[in-house]
Amino acid sequence: MGVLETKGEIIYSTTDDGVFAKDSIDLAMDAYHNNLKKNEKTIVSMVYGEGGNLMDIHSYWNAFHYQEMRLAAIKPHFKMAQQFLMNKEYFISLGGYDCLSYEYQDAPVKDLIFYAQNDGAEVIFPPKHCLIATHLPGEEGDHSPIHHAQVDHDTPIFNAKYSDPNFLEEREINYDNWKSAPQIWERRFGSDPDKLPKTYEELCIINNYKFEKKVKEG
Repeated sequence: MGVLETKGEIIYSTTDDGVFAKDSIDLAMDAYHNNLKKNEKTIVSMVYGEGGNLMDIHSYWNAFHYQEMRLAAIKPHFKMAQQFLMNKEYFISLGGYDCLSYEYQDAPVKDLIFYAQNDGAEVIFPPKHCLIATHLPGEEGDHSPIHHAQVDHDTPIFNAKYSDPNFLEEREINYDNWKSAPQIWERRFGSDPDKLPKTYEELCIINNYKFEKKVKEG
């Protein structure tokens, strides 16, 4: 939905809990434009770190580095781009995110980027890490809804889809699929629209998350 409101030709899908490295976006943009000369379907994996771990480019962001990613539909050369920079119209043409199959963004981003590479897109890496994000493992802090959405719901669906070697050839996602998705993420925010938290502080109280303490420590 937010993509449709953008005015430029390039979009950058990122996070709100990180600190950006100096000049990293400019350098990534340069890499993007340089690579367009050989592949108009260029995607930049805006590599980042979590909790102080820079997550090595040559291992962490290559799908086959992980045994669980060695599924029938995932090819050995596929790279991951959980935060990415790409052409807006190409993003839309791919169907965007599969908002109906998944709850949290991790699996649909993998799905989108794998589908793009199967379509001939090239995922490249920027000259430097783009940001360092926070990291809350498991159910720590307010991470419980995300953890259970990924582990209990999204991962089994993703694995079932990608265990079919023909999945990417048959995948069809309508960009407007988000319109049929629930308006409220019940696992995190509950089902009552009149009781939605108005601030992150309120959300932390609902989840018994010590917001002020974490800010001071972080």
